[in-house]
Amino acid sequence: MKSLTQGKYEYVLPATFSDEEALELKMNKIHPKIFGIFCPVKYELKHSEKVQVPYLFLVFDYRLIRSRESISKNTLGRFDREGQIGIIYDLNEAHPFHYDLLDDLGLIRKKQERLEGRILKPACSIDEAVEASKECAKWEYLKRAFHAVPQITVARKQMFYREAIKLELESNGKQYIKYAYKDNFGTENEHVSGLKVRLQV
Repeated sequence: MKSLTQGKYEYVLPATFSDEEALELKMNKIHPKIFGIFCPVKYELKHSEKVQVPYLFLVFDYRLIRSRESISKNTLGRFDREGQIGIIYDLNEAHPFHYDLLDDLGLIRKKQERLEGRILKPACSIDEAVEASKECAKWEYLKRAFHAVPQITVARKQMFYREAIKLELESNGKQYIKYAYKDNFGTENEHVSGLKVRLQV
């Protein structure tokens, strides 16, 4: 009997690290050392599992009209702005962040049955993710850039997956869940760390 997922394609970020490399990078990151010597918090790995983490890539068109003349003539004035802004929404942990559209996300298509690991279910609906991303783009980024809130509409949206190792950790009697990603998205895209926001105008 043919599987319901057989032949279905998904967009994914290509893996650049092995399981061992991804795990080592993550464990080093969550074990920061003071003066390179002492680590104040120790995490013990209790269990690990290969997973596919769902994300949503969105591109919004924005348009900010400041003058009545621009509205009547349907043209952009000197202080008006229009362009695009990218947002990526983590469907697993349910939060959005800016993505620089000048970067190349590098998504590839892959048959679903060839994906390694369990596919995690989104923590919210696509509509909820779009709405949260829209509010984030408007208030967290565009208002700060232009000191006003423009009109925005969805120009593009694409769901994709990141291959990761789900880590169940324990520290001081408390349980924690972390993800060791096998792609270099978090290290290559500086905007994930909030270093800067660049808009296409």
